[in-house]
Amino acid sequence: MEKVSNWQTLSEVGFEVSFQNDYIEDFDLSAKQVAVLITSEYEGIGKNGGIGTYYTTLSQKLASEGWYIILILCRSEKKFCGESKIAALKHIFSTGEVEEVLELQPIHKLILSKFKKDDWFNYESFRSLVFAQAIVSAYKNARVYVEFAELFGFGYHTVRAKQAGLLGNNCVTAVTMHSGHDWISEAHGKYVIDNSDWFRTACHYEQLSFEMADLPLFLSYFLKDKVDNYGWKTSHAIHLPYCFPILEDLETKNKCLNNKGKQTLIKNNIDPEKITLVFFGRLEERKGLLMFLEALHLLDESIKDKIQIFFLGKVVTLQLSHLKHLNSQQYIEQELGSKFSYKIFSDLFSQEAIELIRNLHYPIVCLTSAQENFPNTGLEMGQLPIDLIVSDTGGFRETLGLIRRSSCVRWFQPGDCYSLAQAMIQAVSAVPEKASIPDRAFLEEVNQRLLSQRLEHMNQAFTKPSAIASENPRVTIGVVCYQLGKHLLECLASLKAQTYNNLDIVVFYKASAEQSIPELIAQAKTLFRRCKFVKIEASASLGEVYNELFLLAEGKYFLPFHADSIALPLMIEEFVRAAMTAKAEVVVCPQLKIDLTPETINFVEHSLYNLLKLDQARDLSALFSIDILREFRYCQVRGLQAVNWQILAAAVATEKSIAYYPYPLSMYAKEYESLIQSENLPMERYYLRQYLLQIDTSKWSKRQLNTLLTTVEHLWQSEEGFQDRLRELELQKNWHENRSLAWKNTAEALNQKLDSTS
Repeated sequence: MEKVSNWQTLSEVGFEVSFQNDYIEDFDLSAKQVAVLITSEYEGIGKNGGIGTYYTTLSQKLASEGWYIILILCRSEKKFCGESKIAALKHIFSTGEVEEVLELQPIHKLILSKFKKDDWFNYESFRSLVFAQAIVSAYKNARVYVEFAELFGFGYHTVRAKQAGLLGNNCVTAVTMHSGHDWISEAHGKYVIDNSDWFRTACHYEQLSFEMADLPLFLSYFLKDKVDNYGWKTSHAIHLPYCFPILEDLETKNKCLNNKGKQTLIKNNIDPEKITLVFFGRLEERKGLLMFLEALHLLDESIKDKIQIFFLGKVVTLQLSHLKHLNSQQYIEQELGSKFSYKIFSDLFSQEAIELIRNLHYPIVCLTSAQENFPNTGLEMGQLPIDLIVSDTGGFRETLGLIRRSSCVRWFQPGDCYSLAQAMIQAVSAVPEKASIPDRAFLEEVNQRLLSQRLEHMNQAFTKPSAIASENPRVTIGVVCYQLGKHLLECLASLKAQTYNNLDIVVFYKASAEQSIPELIAQAKTLFRRCKFVKIEASASLGEVYNELFLLAEGKYFLPFHADSIALPLMIEEFVRAAMTAKAEVVVCPQLKIDLTPETINFVEHSLYNLLKLDQARDLSALFSIDILREFRYCQVRGLQAVNWQILAAAVATEKSIAYYPYPLSMYAKEYESLIQSENLPMERYYLRQYLLQIDTSKWSKRQLNTLLTTVEHLWQSEEGFQDRLRELELQKNWHENRSLAWKNTAEALNQKLDSTS
């Protein structure tokens, strides 16, 4: 790890990212439209459909319109080195290559080192950001479109960096809602969460990345209504179903079944005398696997004799607490045993699975999810002349409705195995019947309409007016010189060096009424004549000081600043740009200790749950609008240091607009005056809760209430799990004690026997 020796060196380095020369020379830098697709799934690289199919099709459609496509594969350490054998993709990189292909600054390496150690979400998200920065830097004169799925919140840092103005006006971010963890857990029926901290982080990052994107896109009204109920803000979101592959094209191009081994495998598993009932989709609870198996047991023997069952989907570990010791194949084998004729195909690519269904005699495909978002399976199966048994849930209605497929479709009540069994009986009894399918011309028309809508939304986002560049709001910096520390002169020198010129600097220092001006303050007055110096009573609390400073503020924004902090030259300029670009009432950024190690960079948590934990060693670095400080005055309790964390928590609780700058804009001394002593953290947390209790309940965010209620449930689950573990340990202890006693008794009996025979 390279170290940055002092704040001047760091300010000279900056936060720029670029590709290394060996890689950038392979780019066509004359491209005017660049699309960066950042995803963990891409069909053809992985076997997942769904999101993978979505990005495969999107890349093909955008490439056909002249876009230069770059794929960044998340959750992968594979080395692509920018090379692509996929026609639609000009370059492929994985986030695992970030340090090998990019020219990173010391600050990037520092942040990556910190995240890699203890924060998987931020690690993946930040690696995605630096790739996006490098691409935007390479294409300054082009339009750069960056899209993520909301799943796992991989777009979190990129979206927030764009919102803060870091990626410029030629970049547009988009996040498409596919299947976030809020909904996935409900769809699985998984109400006991094993790793609640991980779950809350996933939900939080997914929500914020979607809400803050330039283009928040949703595929399904069903899923939009779901996340509305969870407290997401979706009023500004855009309904945009995705373009889909036309299966006739796949049949022409598909060569994936030319492998004789696979042809033989499939041929050997098909009984031409039987009707094939197909479970199509990932083999998991969310897709209705358990209910499907229950429905099979409800069938008459006469129906069972006529059918063979194919499971086409990935084998996964089951989610429900009483089944998580099994994977789906083990569960199927346990439930069906020798009572049914069945086969499991778990290693097929999506196109291979479709081709298999084409080759079946009178297949009946079952789409059984109790809930669905906008399933690609509906678009795929709806194009085939086969019988369909479909769960009557919003996502399937929307997909089949989009392509106008209604022939030979039997709907059943979601989650009802009896309704599903009845549909199975009807479908088997109706064989053979010929389904009418949408014609190619209609499908092409639908696809073209969807593509045109997408391109229009993208164009509107690129041409949307940016923040007024000439606006130059006044900023008041309130420097608190609490203990007259040795860093005051360095602090004021760094503020004097700011590139932003419309600011006031007010220094508050503590002294008793009869005390003369301290020598350090006298020296500072001589050196920094534009600063205003105000003496305050030594007994004043930090909140009282800030409230006094706030009253002296003449501008639009107020920045509380400790005298042990040193500002980078661009601090105020970047803070103001972020506030103007995001129309934010609060702008926050990480903080960095001058002695740079991965442990000394403090990141800002934006979830109320994490804010309430308050384990920070010093107060927040943030720019506040004067309006929000009028609404939320500083707490004046003596002894408190984390008073700016209170303001941020209030802003989060009431859904104020908050911008996040991803890099530290100031540093603090190794021995700093603003330290929050660890023994004082319980008091700080107590008064943080008390501060939030003063907020009118009508102003609280529905999302934050949902998060806090969910957290309470997770705490109960954690306590129950802890008690279960204690009981398990007690049983193990008793077993070992009983076993030891048995061995002891046996040994004593043997000794007695030996003694009696000697």
